Amino acid sequence: MLVIVVIASLTCSHALHPSFWWIAVPLAVQFVGTLGVLVLGIWQICRGPCRWLAAGATCAGMLPALFSAAYLVFLVDFASSRNHTPNLLTRSADAAVVMLGEPFARWQYPWRQEGQRAVMWSMVPDGDVQQLAALDAHILRMEHSLEREFSAKVYWVRGPVCGLEGVYLLGWVLGSEPAVPADDSDGLNVIDRHEAAHFVLDEAVPRGEDVASVLHEGWAELHSGRQQVERNRKEFLAARAEGKLLSLRELTGPNWYYNSDGPIYVQGCALVDYLLRQFGPQKFLALCNTCTQATFAEDVQRTLGIRLEDLDAVYQRE
Repeated sequence: MLVIVVIASLTCSHALHPSFWWIAVPLAVQFVGTLGVLVLGIWQICRGPCRWLAAGATCAGMLPALFSAAYLVFLVDFASSRNHTPNLLTRSADAAVVMLGEPFARWQYPWRQEGQRAVMWSMVPDGDVQQLAALDAHILRMEHSLEREFSAKVYWVRGPVCGLEGVYLLGWVLGSEPAVPADDSDGLNVIDRHEAAHFVLDEAVPRGEDVASVLHEGWAELHSGRQQVERNRKEFLAARAEGKLLSLRELTGPNWYYNSDGPIYVQGCALVDYLLRQFGPQKFLALCNTCTQATFAEDVQRTLGIRLEDLDAVYQRE
């Protein structure tokens, strides 16, 4: 139970980069206690008397450890799936993945280099200092565009951890391997720019807020590089010509609000670009900070002074 309490506490505090040591100690205590129960139980079963009672007590004594193990496995499996409503369970799953994955990340990528806004973990001693500097510059540009400055640093792992890659979780970017070529002039590729953009928006918006996927993913796509933005623009125009665009009412409805699939990226990129140019970063962040799935239309009217249907029409037209 102590493991569950620790994970829930870290989740409620929105801790960035939660360390494995937070659960290592309670897991070690539980392991030692369970091992002691098992040894004493086997001894009592072998020597008697009351062997059946000893067997029952031993099984009961092992239940907390089995429950904790099952809970951690469930959280990791739950976090690997997508499109979940953000709540205590989903955030606990993210925290569990980060804490359990940290020792594997440090073991697989033992070389650590610290930049101005990022810490890079790689397999080689020297890493790629130029790419670290490029990610620093990328983060600083995004902060400047939001008219905000932050002190936290993103942990950038140069490759997958336990099969997870191309994701952002609580201050960790599980990004591309150094061998993956850059797809733009800044020396980075779309995966690293995209996931680092999630980190910046999460710093600007209190972690755990109910941000619509079309805004969060749209922001990340808009800052994924010129080539990716151009690809999204072409897909957007093609979908508009074919009448396949979803309305903002649909994209922010219950079926799409937490979804992270194709239209969310393509239309989100165009929408966020329009919001930032037309209304500025302060109103964009105000919308991200206050929007909910149930009241998104009212949130748009209150923060931007425009009806959701009117916003839908003008951003598509522009």
